[in-house]
Amino acid sequence: MRIADHLGKLSWTLGDKALFLMYGFGVRLWQISLLPRSEFGLYGHLEVWHALIFTLSEGIALTALIKFGVEKEQRGSVNKQTGLLHLATCIGASLLMASIFLLFPAVPQFFGEPRLSDVALYLPLYVLVTIPRSYCLKFLIRDLQMRALFFVNLTWFATMTIATVIVELTSGLRTFEDLALVQMVGALVSSLHLLWVTREQLVFRSKVQANFRAVLRFGMNQAGSMGLLSVGNMLDRLIMQKFFGTAGVGLYATAHTFFRAFDALRDGMLGLVYPGAVQLIARNDADVIRTFLGKAISFYLLVNVALFTALQVGLADFIIVGLLPEQYHSAAGLFKVLIIVALIHPFWVSWTYAMARGDTDKLLRFTIVATFAHLTSSWLVGMSMIQMFMPLPTIAMHLVLNILGFVYLRRHVHLTRHDLTRAVPDSLRYVKKLVERLRP
Repeated sequence: MRIADHLGKLSWTLGDKALFLMYGFGVRLWQISLLPRSEFGLYGHLEVWHALIFTLSEGIALTALIKFGVEKEQRGSVNKQTGLLHLATCIGASLLMASIFLLFPAVPQFFGEPRLSDVALYLPLYVLVTIPRSYCLKFLIRDLQMRALFFVNLTWFATMTIATVIVELTSGLRTFEDLALVQMVGALVSSLHLLWVTREQLVFRSKVQANFRAVLRFGMNQAGSMGLLSVGNMLDRLIMQKFFGTAGVGLYATAHTFFRAFDALRDGMLGLVYPGAVQLIARNDADVIRTFLGKAISFYLLVNVALFTALQVGLADFIIVGLLPEQYHSAAGLFKVLIIVALIHPFWVSWTYAMARGDTDKLLRFTIVATFAHLTSSWLVGMSMIQMFMPLPTIAMHLVLNILGFVYLRRHVHLTRHDLTRAVPDSLRYVKKLVERLRP
């Protein structure tokens, strides 16, 4: 299996992630510069809570849509079952989380920020307008329609950019509520766009009925592992809120905002790897699986090492210190510590392989250990009151999780050192051939 055979899909995927980079380092940079640190800190809580809900639904419903949707005869049934699970999970979880902060005033007071109840008020609506987008995106990913995915996200980012300009020109983008409004408008327009793009794939009847118990069992195991990680992220942010205050969380959220470029790259790469891994495991072709996964890790690691190096030697300082107000300059140091995670990210491929095999019970055990490390280190960092240590719990979580995952992968796939470095010669050969073709 050669990378060159998949350059079309890979190119659209990289283009899609370039959109995330341009929006994150362009429009989001501008948005942050307009907001006080405490306001962006509140918005950071909203984003983490929103991500938790959709990560839970990803585990319970949306990953099953890809895994069980491989069988075309039962796709209609799978679409219906996972769609209902997705809807119930998102609405139920958002109402539950909002209720905790709205009905029990002692909760926001414990974390030292009464306006967390305001964040909770926005959560259900933000979730509601995002539900169709998150569901329909999986059809494009399942069928590897990377070109369509690129244009869908282009529309999404363009909408949020236009909304930002309108808000700034009319009333000024000054509060977390303003930024939340921009995000909700973008989610709504993108949801409507995706409903149109995937209209032919939105089929809910099929001759063969999917086994709902199998779908639910797979989903609940997935939700246990994926949900725990997101709960850890949410509690980590709240622990930082308690010890460092809303302004401190604003700095932490700024570093995480820029780091989302690496998360977007990871999601794009794993979105390509997962459907391919499911199909190869079904064919039981061990040699092809090893080559496929080895090249995925190797190519991904090569890209991240290059980005990590560029950011550490000055690019991060140029972006954050050079382009943001002085109140955010400390975020540059936090970001340069946080991007150590980028060197660990490529080994998330092992997680994807385990999901494709259906070994969700093992993933759950790995996640329990990683979440314990995450929250323990979060509390210790909070007690230390050393702001530069704030990214360390995230690094600890990724490190523990991916060490366990890679040990699992080596046990089943028998990857060699050559498998993990083959992207370099493959890339050089491709560049050499490209240069030869371009010569007159």
